[in-house]
Amino acid sequence: MSEQIPEVIKERWSLFLFSGIFFIIGGMMAIFMPLASTIAVKFIIGAILLVMGVVEIVHGFGIKGWLGFIWNLALGVIFCFAGLYLLSGPLSGLMTLTLLVALTFIAQGILEVFYGFQMRPANGANWIMLSGVISAIAGIMIFTGLPVSGAWVLGFLAGISLLSSGVTNIALAMAGRKAKVA
Repeated sequence: MSEQIPEVIKERWSLFLFSGIFFIIGGMMAIFMPLASTIAVKFIIGAILLVMGVVEIVHGFGIKGWLGFIWNLALGVIFCFAGLYLLSGPLSGLMTLTLLVALTFIAQGILEVFYGFQMRPANGANWIMLSGVISAIAGIMIFTGLPVSGAWVLGFLAGISLLSSGVTNIALAMAGRKAKVA
């Protein structure tokens, strides 16, 4: 078993442990302060979109002779406007982002259910369909909870993601420590 654990995890298991604890603390903070973490996530997405827009515009001007120049330029401008909109105020864009999350979960759920049906009778098909139903229900709950869900969904989901990463890093640390001792 220990030969399956990469050497870096065996040697640096304490860093994985520290990282995992840090992620869990951050995840708990995001979950218990959902509005603040939702606003933080929104600002991060806004900054990313703004940078992507500038890069796309620069890229577009670098390929003026290409047929896609106008599309690159248009996409860059759209990204810039979206980024600036999200950066313009603490609550701007929360409903839009939350609606996109809800619709994404619903679409993911529907697609997973169809995929699971196509896989039948293979092993795991029922799990894929169950995952699809759960995703669709989560999306519907977020959608029907608008506008209130817009204040907490993004931060809560970020918190869950951080918790998951923390647990994973701690599990890796424990496996690495155990393999090093063995």
